Amino acid sequence: MELRNPEQPRAVLVPDPVPGISEASAAARSEEQLATATARIVGVVSGMKLRNPELLRAVPAWVVLRQLGQVLRDTSSDPAKLYSLSEQVPFIKEFWSHSWHGSRFMKIWLLLVLKNGCPAVCVGILVAFLAAFLSYLDILPGWYKVHYSGEFKHSPWAMVSGVVASLVTLLLWRPGGPVFLDRVCIHQGDEVLKSQAILQLGAFLKSSRTLVVVWDPTYLSRLWCVFELAAFFHSHKADGRSKLVIKHVALAPFMCFMVTQTAVMMVLEICLPTSDLFLLVRVVYVCGVTVLFTHFLVKFWHDVAVAEQQFRRFSWHAVTCECCAANHRAANGNRIPCDRVILEKCVVRWFGSVEALEACVRNKICDTFVAQVSGGFPFGYFWLVGGNFGVWYGHADFFAARMHGGDRWYAASLLVTTVAWWLWVVPTNHLIFSRVARWMQRKQQEKLSAPVLYAVKCAGYFANIVNSNIPFLYQGGCYTVLGDPVLAAVVFAGTALLFAALSYQWLANPTHGSVLPCLKNPSSLKT
Repeated sequence: MELRNPEQPRAVLVPDPVPGISEASAAARSEEQLATATARIVGVVSGMKLRNPELLRAVPAWVVLRQLGQVLRDTSSDPAKLYSLSEQVPFIKEFWSHSWHGSRFMKIWLLLVLKNGCPAVCVGILVAFLAAFLSYLDILPGWYKVHYSGEFKHSPWAMVSGVVASLVTLLLWRPGGPVFLDRVCIHQGDEVLKSQAILQLGAFLKSSRTLVVVWDPTYLSRLWCVFELAAFFHSHKADGRSKLVIKHVALAPFMCFMVTQTAVMMVLEICLPTSDLFLLVRVVYVCGVTVLFTHFLVKFWHDVAVAEQQFRRFSWHAVTCECCAANHRAANGNRIPCDRVILEKCVVRWFGSVEALEACVRNKICDTFVAQVSGGFPFGYFWLVGGNFGVWYGHADFFAARMHGGDRWYAASLLVTTVAWWLWVVPTNHLIFSRVARWMQRKQQEKLSAPVLYAVKCAGYFANIVNSNIPFLYQGGCYTVLGDPVLAAVVFAGTALLFAALSYQWLANPTHGSVLPCLKNPSSLKT
């Protein structure tokens, strides 16, 4: 978080009710007076005592995210109008910590997914089920398509309506819960209120239940972002109810890619005639998507390795702030206290030394980051399940087609296989994708010859392509060999679940450790 537009230096002008601080901020005061004022500021900030409860404010999350995050996009908004959107609260449910130097589009996209993703999944599934039911009743039109086991009426209504409903919900849902966003909850146009709020920032973080870090490569380079991490960690180190959530901005495009590729796959399967040509089209499509997905994951692991390197090599003296860039002068030329000096003294009071903070960031906070992005399933199991909800849309169309044609046993088998694909087949596939891509990324950091590196890439892509197609082939084999669709579905789901458990035990073990291939050659990872 940074409490002003990036183009303007922050002037920490301290008004009453903190006696004597506002006078000391004027350029006419002596260095001794400025030092005295700095000491008072440090005392207020590091004390984390809420002196003015009216300054503890939050804004409903939907207000920030409406109109595609206009609050975050529009830098010309009236500060007084923005401030009026927030209201006094007894505590802050979520403190959104972010860097204004990162991509605003990616930030908004991630926050929409974090806050509206679950409602989007639920609404989409309900609408898809309704469309499938209307299709079953012949209220919605369709066409007859010949399968190996007969002719059935098909339509893509559940798939299309589910995706549209999810997208609309993602953009327009109004999530509840108060959140703290600097631009809204700190008055950017009133220097008195702004300075008082800056002094109370430590108290705000102490009053926050969750710190949500919107991670991008610029985050750890910003002084106030690091300060927020330090203040939250210090004030909640003995509080089991509070939590630190670090989400990489890559989560948003990953989720959208999952939904899109599933939707396209399902539409092709519904609309194209059943034939050997369709099977070829599906194989080619799955191979193409797998190559793109593997490329995305390799880049993701590179970004994660760079981020971990930033954590492991964090130095307080390397972070930047706008006041130093402006030579500690306000817009009117008056001398202002240095943010770095003030916050460094606060850090020393909290941790005992700057080195202790650096050790905390390099170890405890870094371990939290690594565990959240690389431990277990990539991006987290529940995020994979949410991103794979599109399988319900397409299979709802298949279910309606079979029920309409009177093939109720096959329809029942579809319910079993849909649950399997949703809860463990696709998540296990992505777990394997992720580990193969991680291996490829590590090999790319080693000093390999061009032919060997090319062979590594080919092996990785080939392994993931095989991994993508095996479940389809195995499910088809079960249905062909066993004959009974329900028995085939149960065998497929049961054996796939066993394989998923073994894969998780072997590949998702969080003790596999650091994402970094090594720390002996830091130049191998380029930011």
